[in-house]
Amino acid sequence: IISTVGPYLKYGLPLVESCVKNHTNYCDLTGEVPFIRESIDLFHEKAIKNKCKIIHSCGFDSIPSDLGVMMLQKIAKERFGKPVEQVKCRVRSMKGEFSGGTAASLRATLGKLKTNPDFFNVLIDPFCLCEGFKGPEQVRDNKPYHDEITNEWVAPFFMAAINTKNVHRSNAMMGHPYGENFLYDEMFSCGPG
Repeated sequence: IISTVGPYLKYGLPLVESCVKNHTNYCDLTGEVPFIRESIDLFHEKAIKNKCKIIHSCGFDSIPSDLGVMMLQKIAKERFGKPVEQVKCRVRSMKGEFSGGTAASLRATLGKLKTNPDFFNVLIDPFCLCEGFKGPEQVRDNKPYHDEITNEWVAPFFMAAINTKNVHRSNAMMGHPYGENFLYDEMFSCGPG
């Protein structure tokens, strides 16, 4: 089953549950962290037992981040014999706009925060989708700064809130091929000033 319409918090869990119950693989393009966290909590172990896969965040925005890091680490291992310890993703330009489904998903996530304010701590944790694994403190991505390595100003990128979690989850799910001390941040490139 491929699901492409949110809000997943409102409609997604019964579909994931049905897929797991019926030994059916499930894939979506959600960026709704509360939905993903609940899906993992409720169905991850059952999916393993039923030999089916639940794969979240397969939309345009998360795929370049997640696969980009995986491909970069593969090249690093081939060239240097080990993964790089830090990856800085910099978004230089982007086209597109929020769809009605994306807007509904954002409203659903904000609604979840209203009914459960403690969930904010989950949203700010880059390792919240990593089955209890807690890696090192990551580079702050919530304010602009001058990046000395790339010699440019960078600003928060709105999709980093989900993409960083997906990159760290992939690392954890694959047994930490990037290392347990891996650092990842994703920012919007603003140039020299």
